[in-house]
Formats: sequence, C-alpha cells, structure tokens
Amino acid sequence: RGALAAQLNFWRQRMESADIADIYYPAFLVNGEQIQEYPNFKPGEKVRLRIINGAASTSFWMTFGGEEPTLVAADGLNVEPVKRNKTFIAIAETYDFIVSIPESGKMEFRATAQDGSGTASAFLGQGEVLAAEDVPRPDKIGMMMQMAKMDMRMGAPALKFNPKKDDPQKMMENWGMQMKGDKNPDNDMPGMNMAGNKEEVSQMDHSSMDMSDDKNSKMDPPSAPMAEMPGMENMDMFSEFNYNYLKSPEKTVYGKDVPVNEILLNLTGNMNRYIWSMNGIPLSETDKIKIKERQITRITLNNLTMMHHPMHLHGHFFRVINESGDYSPLKHTVNVPPMQKVTIEFYGNEYGDWFFHCHILYHMMGGMARVVSYDTPEDPRMKPFPISKLIHETNRFYSWGMADVASHNTTVNLTTSNIRNQFNLSMEYGWNQNLEAEFSYEYYLYDYLRVFGGINVENTTRNSLDDMKTIAVAGIRWFTPYMFNVDLRIDNELRPRIGIGRSLMIFPKLSIFGYYEYQIDAGLVNGLEAGQNYKEEIVWSAGAQYMLSKNFSLMTSYDNRFGAGGGLSVMF
Repeated sequence: RGALAAQLNFWRQRMESADIADIYYPAFLVNGEQIQEYPNFKPGEKVRLRIINGAASTSFWMTFGGEEPTLVAADGLNVEPVKRNKTFIAIAETYDFIVSIPESGKMEFRATAQDGSGTASAFLGQGEVLAAEDVPRPDKIGMMMQMAKMDMRMGAPALKFNPKKDDPQKMMENWGMQMKGDKNPDNDMPGMNMAGNKEEVSQMDHSSMDMSDDKNSKMDPPSAPMAEMPGMENMDMFSEFNYNYLKSPEKTVYGKDVPVNEILLNLTGNMNRYIWSMNGIPLSETDKIKIKERQITRITLNNLTMMHHPMHLHGHFFRVINESGDYSPLKHTVNVPPMQKVTIEFYGNEYGDWFFHCHILYHMMGGMARVVSYDTPEDPRMKPFPISKLIHETNRFYSWGMADVASHNTTVNLTTSNIRNQFNLSMEYGWNQNLEAEFSYEYYLYDYLRVFGGINVENTTRNSLDDMKTIAVAGIRWFTPYMFNVDLRIDNELRPRIGIGRSLMIFPKLSIFGYYEYQIDAGLVNGLEAGQNYKEEIVWSAGAQYMLSKNFSLMTSYDNRFGAGGGLSVMF
C-alpha cells in the first residue's frame, strides 16, 4: 500500500520514479581495466592514492579493505587529515587517501556505481584479499516511500513559459521542500542566507559589515541535522551526502571589507524530455552571469530534481560552506544532492568568461550550464572559439524513431527535436489497406504544454487506397498529471478531436500501453446525411511490449481498425 501510494504521488507530479542514474553501463574501469593489480607495494608501506572520477555520468561510492584510510586532500588541495572509509565521489571530483599496505595480503580499493549496477577494483599488495566493504544497492521503492512522506513539491519546470522573467526566489518557494509550520517563505534553513532574488548578481555592499561576526556573511552552518528539522524527518536517505568531514588546514574566509554579491540558482530538469537547466532556463535562453573583480560571489545551489548534480566552475576554487565555518574547504566541483541546498563562494580574481556547469555530460549538453563573466575584454586567443558555438551545442537537434512491424499493421514514428522545437512524422498501414500519415511541427511553451500544426493524410474508403484525403490540423498537446498524453485538435473541416494515451512499465522489461481517440463532425463544412445531427469516429488500441535489448522489443496489440496481432518493435 505504501509503495503504491508513493508511485501514485510520483505520477501525479509527472515523474516515473526516483531517478538515481541516467545511463546503464555494462562495465566500470580503474585506469582502463575492471580489475587492476598493483603487486609491487611492500607490506607496511604507506601509499598515497589519488582518485579522480573521470566518468561521463556515474558517481561512485569508494570503499577500502584493510586498515581505515586517511583522507588528506580534496580536488587537489590539502584538507585536515581524517580517517574515512566509505566516501561518495561525484563526477569530476578528486580525493587523495593515504593507505597502508597490509602486513599479509592485499587490500582492495573498490568503486561502486551509485545505482549499484557495477563495480571496479584495484588491489594493492600480494596474498589473500582484504575485501572492501560491500555497498548495498539503493532501495528505490524505499526512497520513493520516504519522499512521498515528505512535505515537498517535485517536478519544477526545466523549461519556463517566459524565460525572460527570471525569479529564482519564487521558484524556490513554490517547489522542493516545503518547511512545515513556516509561514514566512523568506525564512530558510539555518546557514542558507537567501538575500538575492535574481540570477543576476545583486549589488549588495557589505563593506561596513564585520564578516567574522555577521551570520549572513559568514554563512552560519546548520545547527541541527537535516533529518531533525521540521518537515525533514525522512531525509535520512540523503544524510551521507554532505561535506562536513572536510576542513581546510587554513582559514579560507575572505576579508571583512570585501563586498558580497549573492546569486540563487535552482537546479531544474525534466527526465521525460531530458532537458536540464537552472531556474527553469537552459543555457541557450539566458544571459551571462555578470560578476565583478575584487568582490565575493556567493552562489546558493538549490537542487529541485531527483538526481545529484556535480557543479564545476572553470578557472576557480571556491569555498564550500559547511560546519567548518572559517575553515570551509576549497574545491572546484561540488555535488548537490536531490532536494538539498549547497552554498559556495569565491573571490573575483580572474578576467574573461568562465563556464559553470553540471559535470554529468548529458546534463551539461541538455542545458544545465551558465557562463560566468567578469565583463572584461575578450582574450584574443579565444576569438577562434566563439561562445555562441558552445551555447549552440546545448540546443542541438536530435533525431530518433520507432517502427512496429506486426502481423496486422506497420507503424513508423520519426522525431527530430531541440529544446523548444519538434518535428514529427508518423505513419500507420494495416493489412486491410487502411492508411494514415501525419506530419506536424510543435513548439514547447513549457515542459508540459505545446502547440502544433500540420497535415494529415488518410484513405477515405475503407479497404482501398484509391481515394486519399489531405487535411490541415492544429491544436495543443498536454502532458498531464499521472503522465497521460492528451492531444486536442481541430482540422480545416472544423472537426474537433481528442486523443489520450498512456504507457506503463509494470515489470523491468514489460510495459503496457493504450490509446483512445474521439472525433466528431457536426457538418459545419461537409454536409451530413439526412436525419444525421453529427457523425463520430472512434479509434482505440491497447497492447504490451517486452524489451529484448536496447533497440528491439516484442510487441502485441489490438487496434479497432486493424484487429489483433503481434510482431517486432525497433527503436533507432
């Protein structure tokens, strides 16, 4: 009952499930191999391991066999040494550990993919294996049940209706964690000062404030664990994802006379269309983030998605504000867990334009990026590499298709799309010579609503292709709560039509689908037969599909125009 209620809650918010990883990979590698052996180390020898996550879209849990290792550096910079075994490493992060080679046997270093889909190991020393700790696969159903109990609103738009109107503060208030009993939407969690309400830098001169004492400037660390805060009782699943174990050996706090500029970036995404953005605006639809030299830029990253986002700023190290306060660590990449906030800040001591992006390759290419600009003259060396080319890369057209070849009919669907624009071509041909084809262009107003227009061709006489009819169509398509696709249209003969469809995966490889369509002709253009007030047409179909591989599936369906049958479905 709890699992079903949780799933219904996700569907209501147009989400399939708790997403952990994007892409399934058949293997994970350490220095090019699934298993690496380093037998030359001697018993008792201390070895410094530098572990760099160079994956495109996989974060890992790192565990060690034998004596507990000592973490000594993060992203290439020293931290206060701390004994730590199980550690999360996001994409593009780097950690250095000091490990001791066992007196007898060899120790294992293991990297376990975050979603539990695989591991890679390196063995140091010789003899019997001292195995690393096993990391259990995440309980996705349990995660969904915990999330359903939380007071949160998921599904923040990755594509806003009006990208020119940027109000990240309002987005943060409307989506994500809703703090119980908090009647003031401006109040936030301790340590999360949200003074800025625009993506552009707010010019807040803090030169008269003592940053060593002022809570707003110092970014006071949270005074209680997140799970103890109101409305956060079920956040245990995220409790391991923080940086409180990192402490700089030296103070990293900036001078008290340095002015501070604040920026709020909500991390937003749409897993159905795979659009990623910040504040509901992808890179191709926004301006640069303007910052100034000799000022502190403080960015609060508020993750409104179900996935982790390792955010990387080129050309800078920034402070990751944690419980270490003035000794907060310096990093170049920071992981932002689902439905959580992380605050970073850096001193403006560079010039030119710098890329700030999610280091999950597919999220970056989907639009979750910004250009941070000092608004200084362009470096002449960069002229052959215009920034427009980089921005264009995040709004490319992608094409895909699917064909069902069955005993009762053949269906082909082709699509090419970028962030806002999509072209569709579909064709159905039955054994009884019933044919229908449609070409349409649609424009996404926001994530779930688009307008479209096109032409439709079909035979007017059943069981004959001698008489074909072409009509123009226009309407809207809406992706509803509970994940139904609705098509509302009217054609040039003023015949309205509604269509509704849904597919549902009921087992890991088995899904079912259904579609219903109703059209009515009131005779506004075409005359009706004597005694008729209207003429209606109903089309419906239902079926199932079993996935054999990434590109091939077995399918069976019934269509009231073509009857029942089965065959092969091909995705390309």
